[in-house]
Amino acid sequence: MKYSELKSYVPAFRPAILVSRLISFRALRIARFLSLVVATVSVVLIVFGKVISFMPSGFAGILHRPLQVLAPYFFESLLLSIFVFLIIFMTTSFFNSYYFLGLDNGLRRVKRFGTYPKISYEVALLVSGSPDDDLILGFLESPYGRLAMKRAGILTDEFRDFLSKRRHKIDPASLEISSEQTLGFATYAFGLYEKDEEFSKFLFSKKIQMEDFRNILNWIDRNITEAKKSARWWSRESLGKIPGIGRNWAYGSTYILDRYSRDFSTTAFFRDAGLGRDDRRPEILELEAVLAKDREANVILVGEHGAGAMEIIGHLANKIEEGNTQPSLENKRVVLFDSTLFVSTAGNKTAFERELARVLNEAVRAGNVIVVFADLAGFISSAKTLGADAMAIMADYIATPNIQIIAVADPSHFHESIESNSAIMELFETIIMKDTRDNAVIRVLEDACIREEYRYGIFFTYPALRAISDSAERYFPSGVMPDKAIDLLSEIAPAVKSTGGTIVTADDVLHMVESKTGIPAGAVGKEEKARLLNLEKVLHERIVGQDEAVVMIANAMRRARSGVGNRNRPMGSFLFLGPTGVGKTETAKVLADTFFSNQHTIQRLDMSEYSTDDSLQRLIGSADTNHPGTLSSMIRENPYGVLLLDEFEKTSRAVLDLFLQVLDEGIFSDMHGKAINVRNMIIIATSNAGSDLIWDIMREGGNLETEKVRVLDALIKSNVFKPELLNRFDGVVLFRPFNASELQKVASLILLRLKQRLSEKGIGLEINTALVQMLMNEGVDPKYGARAMNRAVQDKIEQIIARRVISGALKAGSTLTLTEKDFANGV
Repeated sequence: MKYSELKSYVPAFRPAILVSRLISFRALRIARFLSLVVATVSVVLIVFGKVISFMPSGFAGILHRPLQVLAPYFFESLLLSIFVFLIIFMTTSFFNSYYFLGLDNGLRRVKRFGTYPKISYEVALLVSGSPDDDLILGFLESPYGRLAMKRAGILTDEFRDFLSKRRHKIDPASLEISSEQTLGFATYAFGLYEKDEEFSKFLFSKKIQMEDFRNILNWIDRNITEAKKSARWWSRESLGKIPGIGRNWAYGSTYILDRYSRDFSTTAFFRDAGLGRDDRRPEILELEAVLAKDREANVILVGEHGAGAMEIIGHLANKIEEGNTQPSLENKRVVLFDSTLFVSTAGNKTAFERELARVLNEAVRAGNVIVVFADLAGFISSAKTLGADAMAIMADYIATPNIQIIAVADPSHFHESIESNSAIMELFETIIMKDTRDNAVIRVLEDACIREEYRYGIFFTYPALRAISDSAERYFPSGVMPDKAIDLLSEIAPAVKSTGGTIVTADDVLHMVESKTGIPAGAVGKEEKARLLNLEKVLHERIVGQDEAVVMIANAMRRARSGVGNRNRPMGSFLFLGPTGVGKTETAKVLADTFFSNQHTIQRLDMSEYSTDDSLQRLIGSADTNHPGTLSSMIRENPYGVLLLDEFEKTSRAVLDLFLQVLDEGIFSDMHGKAINVRNMIIIATSNAGSDLIWDIMREGGNLETEKVRVLDALIKSNVFKPELLNRFDGVVLFRPFNASELQKVASLILLRLKQRLSEKGIGLEINTALVQMLMNEGVDPKYGARAMNRAVQDKIEQIIARRVISGALKAGSTLTLTEKDFANGV
């Protein structure tokens, strides 16, 4: 549709546009309310005056005279208020006759001013208010344009500054917007966006990409449509929601079932739960199709808790109540069976079997009942504790077309208790609930945030919703989407309100996430910025040599913190190869202490303990023994930090294959099939494999960086690691043995740590040449590297200190100075 054609439809809406500009609809609503109040009060007073005229004298007699005198005024006020109400009603009706045009997407076309408008009222309003030479100005200064900018998190001053500085404007003659149906607000506004390159660049500079802006426009357009549908109470859709009188009289009553169940259509929680779940549309349609079958129309919904099973059922119940479902499902009742109440009431096997048979018999006789079991596996298990077989009782009833069952099960219980039971699987069809995609999650959040906005008087920007969706998936491993995203949204709203804020931004979301998880998620502060930009220098304060490892780690940390890294993998993954005592494990500890501000964020596994056939089950858990798994529990409890895998080459092949997935996807599944997220971890695997070859290269005077391929080829040929596993790491680092000058630096660092430990007890330590030289003499061992120094500190220096503390020669407040004589005497 060209702009000239689009503009030709505007006169059809001109009367309504004129009314909207002359009259405030907020004032009309207030006037309508006041007229109704005045009319009601007038009627009450007129009736009261008539009633007291028949009452005996006394107090009534005192009021009778004044009311009789004022009666004409009451009658006049009644007529006046009715007149005002009718004027308002007719004005609103006149406006609505234009306002609702296009609501049915062209199915109900109305002729106006000799033409059939192909645009909505909102588009007509935008075009009529836009100068022909500046369509973007007309859009941005309109109420809808300002709302779009506010949803985008762009301030009024910012977009007005853009308007004043731009160089080019859209040529209306070149504007052409395609639309198969009535051209709505979102399609028109997005057409302007596509045509105006400066405007799109301006939005991009504000971190609003094309898909974001499209979603914002669709969000606003959807709310406009919903408001119109709500206001048009006389439409078939609205009137269809009013239940018919006696609609269920043709079906039997269910007095016994009603004791143990709740009706979805009459319970507010379930009725509201089904609203706004277009993300589950495929499952809803599949559920409806299965239930519409002639026989064995029963379903098991399989999904994690919070995946939206009850919302799907609630949506179907709403469709049935509104008469918008398939004919075979019309007049059906969807009820939630309270299995816990039923089992506790029965108490024993005989009562359980008898009462369950009565409930099912009653439902079959009624002929229009769909029974929902929120936890079928739990119900079967509870029946077994009483000695009853629930499925054996239910099987004959379920096979009939007069009763239908919807069961809900989480994946672990489904695989353990239900899938292996052929009797159950023959009667049910299975619907697997897949994870909700990002756009669908944001769509759910758009609907959910409207309720929070009304509740707290705040305003959510679209970037805030995007941050909620991303953060819920990235930083909260437990739970499923969109449930955990909705939970996060519900927490953010009151938090922002409590600080006096009115607009929820992406920064508000990230600060909330950071406070809840301890994971840096917000904007990089000055101190953190300085630390990240100089991370190599900071790490080298405690790591001697090993430049390649330090550079790789620093780069990985900067990528992760800036958000440019691959979010579907761990923050970083490295394999450290080298001899014992060259700083592989120490580097991981320094990283945890420096970047994560706490050495406790390091989770360490000695992989030599996982070399047997049962190692994989010990790590991820076993369904047979119900052992949760060391690695699974470790990551669930501490999802952020450093995962150190010592002696990685000694673990079993099955465990190495597990880490192929972990390094590539950042997730693995535990014994119950639940996903464990390791995308907020730095994974460092250490190995002594190839140490002999590294020593040979160093003795030959070779360069490890140029000889790395030779070392890795040797590991692959000796079947230590598969090439695909080595390729999964972000970096494989060769740690070389320390030279003499580096060993001296290591000695100083070890003594400095000892000094810090002594200072906590109030004892000072002078680090002098004799002390360092003793460590160099006693603690240098080419085979064990710096570990020999740690043993020398323990056996020589700490032994002397311990003797002096116990003897009383060394007390708090004193400073210890050791000489060569002290080491010679050992005291």
